[in-house]
Amino acid sequence: MKMFIFLIILSITSVYNLSSARDSSIKSNSINAKNSSDQGLEKKERKVSRFKTIRKEKPPVIIYHAPYNGKHTFDLAKNMPKNFVIMDDLNWFGIPSYDLLEGLVPAPGPDQYYGLWRVGSAISEWSIDLPLIYPITPYGEHFPAVCSNFKGSKKRYIASNYRPISGIYSSSGSGLESYKKRKLDLNMIRRNDDPKARVTTLMLDVGHLKGTEKYGLSPGQLNFKSGEDIRYRGLLNTLKAADELGLQNSVSIQYMSTGLFLFYPEYPSNEERKVQAAEDLVDYVNILKQHQSALRINNKLVLFFHITNFDTFTLKDWSDVLHSTREKTNHDFYTVFYSKSGERFEYADALHPFISYVEYTMTSGMFDFDHAMNWKLLAHKKLFEKVVNYDGRVVIGAISPGFDDWTKQWGDGVDRQIPRSKEVISGQIRAFKELRNQGKEVGGFMLSTWNDYTEGHQWEPDSEDQGQLLGYLSEKIGSYNKEIIDPLETQRLRQAWINHGIKRTCPN
Repeated sequence: MKMFIFLIILSITSVYNLSSARDSSIKSNSINAKNSSDQGLEKKERKVSRFKTIRKEKPPVIIYHAPYNGKHTFDLAKNMPKNFVIMDDLNWFGIPSYDLLEGLVPAPGPDQYYGLWRVGSAISEWSIDLPLIYPITPYGEHFPAVCSNFKGSKKRYIASNYRPISGIYSSSGSGLESYKKRKLDLNMIRRNDDPKARVTTLMLDVGHLKGTEKYGLSPGQLNFKSGEDIRYRGLLNTLKAADELGLQNSVSIQYMSTGLFLFYPEYPSNEERKVQAAEDLVDYVNILKQHQSALRINNKLVLFFHITNFDTFTLKDWSDVLHSTREKTNHDFYTVFYSKSGERFEYADALHPFISYVEYTMTSGMFDFDHAMNWKLLAHKKLFEKVVNYDGRVVIGAISPGFDDWTKQWGDGVDRQIPRSKEVISGQIRAFKELRNQGKEVGGFMLSTWNDYTEGHQWEPDSEDQGQLLGYLSEKIGSYNKEIIDPLETQRLRQAWINHGIKRTCPN
């Protein structure tokens, strides 16, 4: 789907490129700013090294894992946990060293660039398919260090039609400010005594590791990749935070292979890319297996994958990558892939259709509720047709908060919209009830996404919504699972984000 293909490109290229001239100007201004850097942030936060961890490393946790005997067993269907819900965290937002508070006070962040808070000149072409409606490109016209008027108040000027309730943040978890935000995000995870947002697993997007701190690289070095490094540090620190909170089976990864095909000319062939993908997965398995908070089902880690059209691996290629990873780690693991056709059941334990925006445009209904129901029935149709041919496989249901695309289809000038409303959420849940009545029950839900602000399909509470959609989603999933709904639990969930406050402020 073109929507997500270009977002993946952007997540890498927009943070890899050198800062624009305007960035340089901001740096210069920050040098001459007032000497009042104690305002708004603790001094130790502003001086934090981008590599500094906030807690000492603990010895690896020894946890039993199912060994790999040369052949993967497709038995996920009989081992699926009850009320399984995954939240997709894009994990690609940064706060650079030249960020400012109140538009004036230097407040260094732990990253090199802003990541996807800013859509810069990397993808700046504006196709003007509809020139009378969208005659001017918005790219490069915003800058997250700057505060601008947003619906009656000053907010950071980011690439979105929305503003996060907690303000802009770093996904890396590096430094106290970002680490606290990672802990806040984990507040959505279900506890035994509190359903929270009824999410069981926070799934973090990750990519190729060779350009990151993992392999000894740092900003300024030739092969350093800022976006991938944010994701790598985000994974490590989220696992640490989850362990500290005593969570189990609550964190996993979604591996995105697109970068291997677009930004690494040193891997010109698929055979070389297969080697790199397998080495990445070996690294990720070795990271995850040390943490009690890493998602396991039946003593097996669960890894997620998002494959785009730029990925030219065949079905056999991916099967080879997974086999190689299992052999090198001597760990068997389950895999969940994004696919709308169902062909990846050849090697995957479970599939989900992600957002399926195209399918939304192919369906209709008298009301938003009806349209949403028909949309999800169509989006999952092929997967249920295919899964009956593969023993032990599972279909995961995909639920979206809607769609409000700031990018206008990444420069095409196409206004992509799905109402962000309770009716749309309710209609999607109704579709899964209809499927269940037909004997086609999903094995859980994939919530896409937690924080894709550029395309406006985020579940994370924003400054206007104040967590209403997230709270409503939790109640509807609870209803689907036939749980008792307590409005006080929903209010406590929302209040956690409301009380967190904005750490990267703007002048009143």
